[in-house]
Amino acid sequence: MNAMKKLILLLAVLCIAFTASVCSSAAESESGGSEESGASQKAFSHEFSEQTTWEKKKNSKFRVSYWTASAVYCSNPTHSAQQSLTLYVPEAYIRDDGTLDTSASVEGYTVETAPIIYWNSHGSYVGMAPFGIAGLSTRSTQKGWVLDMISHGFVVCMAGERGKQTTTEDGSVIGRGPIAIADLKAGVRFLKHNSAVIPGNTDRIVSVGTSSGGAMSALLGASGNSEYYTPYLEEMGAVMDETDDVFATMAYCPITDLPHADYAYEWMFGEDTEGLDDFQKALSARLRAEYASYVNNMGLTDEAGNPLTIPEDGSKSGSYYEWLAGKYEASFEDYAQRFETDYQGSATFANAGAADAEELSRLTYDAAAGKATLVTPEGYDSALDAMILSGFRSRQKSVTSFDSLSPVGTDNDVFGVQGTKADDPASARHFNQRIAELIDEMKDAFPDEYAQYYEAFYADSHNAEVEEWSVYLNAYSFLTGEAASDVSPHFRINMGVCDADTATAVSGTLALLLMKNGVDTEFNIRWGWGHNDCDTPTGLMDWVYAICE
Repeated sequence: MNAMKKLILLLAVLCIAFTASVCSSAAESESGGSEESGASQKAFSHEFSEQTTWEKKKNSKFRVSYWTASAVYCSNPTHSAQQSLTLYVPEAYIRDDGTLDTSASVEGYTVETAPIIYWNSHGSYVGMAPFGIAGLSTRSTQKGWVLDMISHGFVVCMAGERGKQTTTEDGSVIGRGPIAIADLKAGVRFLKHNSAVIPGNTDRIVSVGTSSGGAMSALLGASGNSEYYTPYLEEMGAVMDETDDVFATMAYCPITDLPHADYAYEWMFGEDTEGLDDFQKALSARLRAEYASYVNNMGLTDEAGNPLTIPEDGSKSGSYYEWLAGKYEASFEDYAQRFETDYQGSATFANAGAADAEELSRLTYDAAAGKATLVTPEGYDSALDAMILSGFRSRQKSVTSFDSLSPVGTDNDVFGVQGTKADDPASARHFNQRIAELIDEMKDAFPDEYAQYYEAFYADSHNAEVEEWSVYLNAYSFLTGEAASDVSPHFRINMGVCDADTATAVSGTLALLLMKNGVDTEFNIRWGWGHNDCDTPTGLMDWVYAICE
């Protein structure tokens, strides 16, 4: 965008600007909330400067000054507090009169070249207003890492979206299915539409999210410009003459591939049977074998082109396991080498964070050779099993946990029926057809469980809408040929070694699929971290520097 064009357009719209600041939450809110329908609300403009004015602020704790402004990103919102975004901009980029300073430079970046960090507020698939840049929302906001990015010239955009608990005035849910990802796509389109009057390079949008937000980030990066979401975008009044593909994608511990997540979880944690009944133990064993079949049919290879497979019984051995175990070893090497600088002050607050490398008896580290090795104590079948069963990582969820045997209030809500009440037993729906088949295969051995679960699993998972959503809520679908899109050219995926909210294998397989599709992909397992935006203090920023060179 020509610098003079930006300045002229900004001055023009400021002449007619009025303030209509929208809610920007600095902390997570899981209440969902309700608002009037879009039909009875005031009509919103797609023009950023007609909604808002810039406000200068300073964070005293981290000593960073910045400009901020908020806007609703669609013209027919049902929940404008969640269907909004908040921009945080380096102080130098905007003059005191609110105009862009195109001559300003912060560490080599300018108003026109600064990458835009597009950070979604999704958590537990619940709709939320945009996060703030400091506070309890994420590890990165607690530690000041987001503010640090602003001080280095980056533009940060916190984006809200509706989710499974977003409701209308009468308490009916309106955020199920593809609603959240459609909202985030609308936000990207809004930024591109307003590229002339907002700081930052809209050709360098970097999507970021954690947990279900990591899944949304991965899906946003994988599903760019997919025609499937067009009706949802049109309904909310998104900018339809812009695109929604993004330049890069950062996914922290993504809860993605929900239709197969139970397979991966049991493959990782299946040997940990404490608290499971006989039915769950038997189902777990079958799910482990399902993950082997699932992975083996993908035709995955490692970075050198070697095939990666899992034995048919789902045991932790074979080339896929060895590849993943190598990622754990690399994680520990990185931790041991950089403990004093990056990790001691940032990662050890996580559960099971070690005080130093020597305390980790499940690994050995040769400092001279710079090599860490996972060891298998006597009595365990594999090193990863030893880590899990000896307490370093343990099962956090039951069987099944993603497509839950008791669906209300779980990930089944994501596939639930729009317009129902959130606590209505008929609201949540099962989505894994294979689990229904497995329950059927086990009916002779477990007739009571068959009678209790089979009918609901079968009926829900064979619902046409659920089948459709299972495809378009999954980043994998756009990498396996099920759906067409423009995939982000750069991906970075981080998992914490102590994460038991989902299986590391889910992220590992996502990374392998991306590499198979020729996408520039970085996959990291971070030592000492659990389920959060696990990273070193400048990890995200350093990666963006590298891909923007």
